[in-house]
Amino acid sequence: LNGKVDPLATDYNGNVQNVNIASGAGIVYSKLSLTDGILNADINSAAAIAASKLNLSTIAQALVMTSKIVNQAKGADVASVAGNIVLGDDGNYFDITGTNAITSITIKQAGTVVTLQFDSTASMVDGGNLKLQGNFAGAAEAQITLVSDGTNWFEVSRNIGTFTPTVSNALSKSVIQTLNTITGAVSSGIVTTPAADDTIPLVTEGIALMSLSATGSSTSNFWKITVVVNIANDTQVQNVVWLGYDGGNAIAVGILDLANVSNPGTCTFVHYMAVAHTTAKTFAVRAGSAGGTITFNGISGGRLYGGVFASSITIQEIKA
Repeated sequence: LNGKVDPLATDYNGNVQNVNIASGAGIVYSKLSLTDGILNADINSAAAIAASKLNLSTIAQALVMTSKIVNQAKGADVASVAGNIVLGDDGNYFDITGTNAITSITIKQAGTVVTLQFDSTASMVDGGNLKLQGNFAGAAEAQITLVSDGTNWFEVSRNIGTFTPTVSNALSKSVIQTLNTITGAVSSGIVTTPAADDTIPLVTEGIALMSLSATGSSTSNFWKITVVVNIANDTQVQNVVWLGYDGGNAIAVGILDLANVSNPGTCTFVHYMAVAHTTAKTFAVRAGSAGGTITFNGISGGRLYGGVFASSITIQEIKA
């Protein structure tokens, strides 16, 4: 091509115009816009098209890749700050350094996709122009991919790496803590129980069986409390088991009808309630009957099955 261009350049003063290319030539003139001309200096014999002469800053038509890949560039590392960060225009993949909480990212053109890899414990806070699936607590090798809509950044995916989930970034309806107490200890007593009427059992009635303390993470969340109680009664067939909260009267009740006064039974019930406090509060289980002696985790005052005939309270905190 160089050998052909030199004479052309001489003939046309170094400037080949559209009109100088015949429609039957190897380069079809209708496919090539040469309004500024091709100068002799613009043709590099070592390359099909000199890189310095090709500008792909904007492609205004669909790009179809056939058996090829798109290699995105890694931009310079970005230091986390307690607020907004600015991603460079030198790539789509960035390492985030430092330990600060990032609350926003300077926006880029709609459709821009970036992946952030965290080198340390910098975090990202859901809110503002960061539309995340909960807060993102970074750790070494944790990654998050975002896409811009021209105003906000939306989370596409995350890889938590060595990160341990926390309450703040838990998904809605997920269990964020589970507490449990289980006991096979035996106790018995003659008790006073509330009458079978429309009154709430009192904390002064029945006998105390077991309790469990719990501290809520947020008053927006919910408690799920599961009670399992094994009891027997030497005279009465109906027994009442109830759950109290923070030293108060019953908030939930279960009834156990024993088919045989000489055999134990299991009373199980589940109670849901809002987390009312973020300080430690105690859930307590009591039981009673209209008369006779109740045995907890046994029969006639004695233990059954080596202590594995056990009762329990399980408390789970559910994210709002």
